[in-house]
Amino acid sequence: MTDPNPAGGTPPAGDPSANPQTSSAETDWQAEAEKWKALSRKNEDAAKANKSAAEELAQIKLSQLTDQQRAEKAAQDAVNEANAAKAELARYRVAATKGVPVELLTGVDEATLTAQADALLAFMGQQTTPPVPDLGQGNRGGTPPQDPNAWLRRMAGR
Repeated sequence: MTDPNPAGGTPPAGDPSANPQTSSAETDWQAEAEKWKALSRKNEDAAKANKSAAEELAQIKLSQLTDQQRAEKAAQDAVNEANAAKAELARYRVAATKGVPVELLTGVDEATLTAQADALLAFMGQQTTPPVPDLGQGNRGGTPPQDPNAWLRRMAGR
């Protein structure tokens, strides 16, 4: 390391090393942070350029497929989508039957989902039937509400 003031004595007034509050380690960290920010921005720009190139390559590959290959790919996509829909339907059926939250079921077939639901119910210590709502809540009868006009007439003395 070189001496900032080779003549000796006190350093110049504008010199950052003259301030005892600022250390060289602090300025080194600031410079390091700026360097990493610049590298991050550079990598983000490269990723954006690579994304557009990847999309373009995918379109080129798709355009080079034969009609037979496109039909096979579309059929496979449809089969995958149908299987996903069946799995989701099974999740909702088991959740409704067992009375457990659908978000907690992760299986793909009904046997696995049922086993998961039973394990959840055993863990929670509940019965295996869903809870029955109390349909008797709310107004259970009694005196009907008074007519506001009749109340006003009584108050007016009529």
